[in-house]
Amino acid sequence: EVYIYCPNHHHCPAQVKEQISHFVSKKCMNIDGLGQKFIEILMEQNIIKSIDDIYTLHPKERTLRSTPWFGHKRVEELIKQIENSKNNQLRRLLNWLWLPGIGKKMAKELQKKLAESHTSLDNKTLIQSLQDEHFLQSIYWIGDTIIESLKKRTQDQYNKSLLHKLYMHWVSFKNFWNTKKQNWPLSWLRFGITWSFPLPRPQIIEQIENFWATFDNSPTSKTNIMLVGEKAWSKKQKAQKLGIKIFNSIQ
Repeated sequence: EVYIYCPNHHHCPAQVKEQISHFVSKKCMNIDGLGQKFIEILMEQNIIKSIDDIYTLHPKERTLRSTPWFGHKRVEELIKQIENSKNNQLRRLLNWLWLPGIGKKMAKELQKKLAESHTSLDNKTLIQSLQDEHFLQSIYWIGDTIIESLKKRTQDQYNKSLLHKLYMHWVSFKNFWNTKKQNWPLSWLRFGITWSFPLPRPQIIEQIENFWATFDNSPTSKTNIMLVGEKAWSKKQKAQKLGIKIFNSIQ
């Protein structure tokens, strides 16, 4: 089979739309209300052309309200979500960078190491750290292949320019939240969760992970506790067989 790719990935409208969609997704900057349909409308109206344009929308509220599918309430909520995203945990920004070999857990480890190494962080320091072999080699699971890929990605002039623009739009590069060592009260904890709770499960998982606990999608011998909602069955049984402590409610 032969696959054809557009090499103009920084300026091709279809690829830019996908990049923006990835940037605002729940795993990355979590800007709710800016789905693919709305991104497409904003691009068609030339209101946004790249990722950093998202942070220029606040002064364009009047224009947004007159744009198809955008009303007063939607625009108000969207601006609020965009402003909130400026103070996200650094790992979300790292997730957005699509760094080769760096998934959600690795992004958290990177954030930990950056918090240990720096009292403050800007776009230049972040890039320097991601190109620093000695720093990267101190992180478990990062080997030579990932280090070389990281160097290539962070040397890309487009990525460097975009990080600078985000920094100039007051997107935080230093919000480590609970990443200082004294604030890792649950770093020893591995937890699982099954069935429904009053809060959405992704929200529960993220809140616990903020204290550096590790989420196990399926219970294992290393799992410490299992949060069990209504009508739980197979995972609860497995947890009980493994001798895992069961919690039936979230305190």
